[in-house]
Amino acid sequence: LSIVLLCHLSPFHDRKETARLPFTVSQIRGRKALAALEANDDFEIVLSDLWMPEMDGYELVRAIRADARFSHLPVYLLTADVEARNQAESSGFTGILLKPITLEKLQALFA
Repeated sequence: LSIVLLCHLSPFHDRKETARLPFTVSQIRGRKALAALEANDDFEIVLSDLWMPEMDGYELVRAIRADARFSHLPVYLLTADVEARNQAESSGFTGILLKPITLEKLQALFA
C-alpha cells in the first residue's frame, strides 16, 4: 500500500470514495507539505494542486526538487488548467492529472 502526500483541498467529496482509494492519503496544503516530507520519509508520491493558499504547486515542486533527499520522489500536478500541461514537466513535475480526478485515474497511476 502506497502512502501519498496530497497537497490540495480534497478532490474527493465523500468518505466512501476516499475509503476505496488504493493508497493511504495524508492531506495537507502548501508549506506544511514540506514539513511533512521532512518529518516522514514514508511518502512514496506527492499529488499537488496547482493553486493553493500560501504556496502554489510550482513553488512546492521547486522546493521539493531543491532537496536531494526527494530527488527520486514522483510529484504529480493536479489541475483543470490544460495549459499547465506544457509547463508541468519542465517545472519539475513527474506528470499531470487533469481534473476531475477520478478513482480510475488514480488507480491507473498506481498500476
